Order: sequence, then structure tokens, then C-alpha cells
Amino acid sequence: TAALYDALVAPALDLAGAKPTVFFVPDGPLFLVPFGALPDALGRPLIATRTVGIAPSLTTFLAASARLAHFRADDVLAVGDGHDPAVSGLPRLPHADEEATAVGGLYPTRLVLTGPAATRHRMLEERHAVIHFAGHTIVNLQFPLFSRMLLAPDSGDRDSGAMMASEITHDRFAGARVVVLATCEGAAGKLLEGEGVISIARAFFGAGVPSVVASLWPVDDDSHGLLTAFHRELRNSADAARALRVAQLARV
Repeated sequence: TAALYDALVAPALDLAGAKPTVFFVPDGPLFLVPFGALPDALGRPLIATRTVGIAPSLTTFLAASARLAHFRADDVLAVGDGHDPAVSGLPRLPHADEEATAVGGLYPTRLVLTGPAATRHRMLEERHAVIHFAGHTIVNLQFPLFSRMLLAPDSGDRDSGAMMASEITHDRFAGARVVVLATCEGAAGKLLEGEGVISIARAFFGAGVPSVVASLWPVDDDSHGLLTAFHRELRNSADAARALRVAQLARV
């Protein structure tokens, strides 16, 4: 732990000075490090005193900052779990639809898609500043562009409901400013030298979404309190990194 602080945290804090926000641009395996949980000089998690974010590159960070300059968290697309367990082999997420409904209720303009309405077609055609997805994500470590989000099947279109990472493009998500992947391993994927982790979260970055909230690990289906706290703060501050810190500290 002391070695991680000396190598990763101390130099960043020296450069940041008294600034309340620190963004890290990791390389290689460092993409798998939970920087907010690393200790500061007093042994406290870094998020106890700073807002912490991760950027794939400095160029991406600057472009994202420009796109967020006039962002207002006023409308949301909140998507629950409509996938077919018979096709995926995975269980339904009993709290996902409840979570999507609660998140939608925090915004003045909202579209909440739950159960059979949470189709791939609807998610791809909608345009909202904030997107919250509470369903399953399946990571394909061998072929990361085949990692997928599971949505409701649409028998009329013969659509199984699987949305591949390769379908997450700028044309489809140009209007999104914050994407919340309230799903297991949304930020996990294949580590490529010089590129970082190729994941569902990275696909949204590649599509031009400037702020993506996702986990490297499995997520408890009943994370209702954390996520509603995040969206309340996002509505107030329009700052996803700050909102995540506020929500995490509220759960400590």
C-alpha cells in the first residue's frame, strides 16, 4: 500500500495542490486500479478528501471536459431488466426495474423502460442526456467487441435483445453526456497494450460520451441507495465524478 501511494498517489497530489479534483490517466494494468480507494498520506481512501476520476487519455479528458461545459442533468433514459433468462442462462435481476423507476423519478424529463419494453431497439433510438442501465452485461475477454448488454427481446423484429459493444456508436449516442452502467463488470474487458481496457464502458467513450460510470467488478443487484444518491447529486452539480464521490461517502 505504501508503495502504491509513493508511486501513484503522491506525485498526483503534489501536482494537484489544493485542487479538490484529481483525474488519473493510467497505462497498461493500471487501468485495473481503483484509484479512489488508494490511501492518501494519512491512510484515508483518496475519495475521503478528493473527487477522483479516470480518463483513457489526456486528449479524451480535454474533449470530454469541453462536451460537458454546458451539461444539465435534466432528462434521463432509465432502463431496467427485460432480458430473457431462457436465452441468456442468467437470472432476472429482481431490483433492476425498481431501480430504473426510482432513477427516472428524480428527473423532470424521463423515459423509463422496464420489463418487455426495455428492448434494444428502444434504447438505440432514444436520445437523452443521461442514460442509466440496470440490466446484465456479459464481458467477452477474447473478443471484446462482442461484449454485450442484455435487453428485452423483440419478437416482431426477431431481435434477441443483445446489444453488442460494436453497436455503441457516435451516431446512436451523440446526445448522451453521462452513461451509468449499474451492471456487473461494465468497465471490465480485455487489456490491450497502449489502448487500455476494451469494455462496454470504453465503447461509450469511443462513441463520444464524455462521462461513463461503471464498475470493474460484480455489482450487488440491490444498489438502490447508492445509485439514487448518485443521481440526486448529479441533478444538483451536473458533475458525475463529484456525484459518485458523494454517493460513495454516503454509504461508508
